[in-house]
Amino acid sequence: MNHRLTRGDLISHYRRVQDSLPLDWLRDGEWEGAMLRFHDALAECKARTSTRMKANVVDPFNAAAIAAVHGHQEPATLVSNLIGDAIAKCVSNALGRLHQDLLTGANGWQSETGVDVATVPWRNDLRVVAELKNKFNTMNAANRRAVLAELDAARRARPKGTKAYLVHIVPKHPVRSTTKVQPGIVACDGATFYHLVSGRVDALHEVLVGVSMCLSLPSRVSGYLFELGSLPPAETSFAREVERMSMDGNVS
Repeated sequence: MNHRLTRGDLISHYRRVQDSLPLDWLRDGEWEGAMLRFHDALAECKARTSTRMKANVVDPFNAAAIAAVHGHQEPATLVSNLIGDAIAKCVSNALGRLHQDLLTGANGWQSETGVDVATVPWRNDLRVVAELKNKFNTMNAANRRAVLAELDAARRARPKGTKAYLVHIVPKHPVRSTTKVQPGIVACDGATFYHLVSGRVDALHEVLVGVSMCLSLPSRVSGYLFELGSLPPAETSFAREVERMSMDGNVS
């Protein structure tokens, strides 16, 4: 993140990124709006966490254990690690909002009370409601039951044929899959759902490239995101080439 850029500079930067990628499945202004809100949320996470670290009592035993595990030799790197742990929940919330903003910003999709994402009511070709989770392990058994109950209620409140999706953006295994959970409800990975919403098979990979570009991440960091192998492999030559360029530091 470049905190020295003005609001206008950020918008121009986000528009250039959008123009360089196949993101025309989004309505006008949705990409830059989502990225601006994401930028603001991350800035708030940083400010709030720094303030909390100064105000809260740090457990020295916890700090000692973290220093030992990570092999910290200097207090500054230990503090950075502690701040990173404290900021994780805030960043997770910001990421959840980003995915919701992008998916509801797609043509034919919207946000509705009670669900994260839904098709617009006048669509006859597809009727969907969905709940988004950043990662497969963000729910315990009780949370999962509650989410499924809410999805089932939302599905039943809409026209016949509406299907409900429980979406794990980052799945347990990096494969595309859609699994029936109960009548009318399926669970799927983020790549599969982004494909459903956008019509582009590798939309999630293209969004990751776009986000890393908008955040002005160093090329080595951007490349590492794709080397992680957390997402199902890209299926199109375009997405694979953009990922390769990102790993080589040729996307900016």
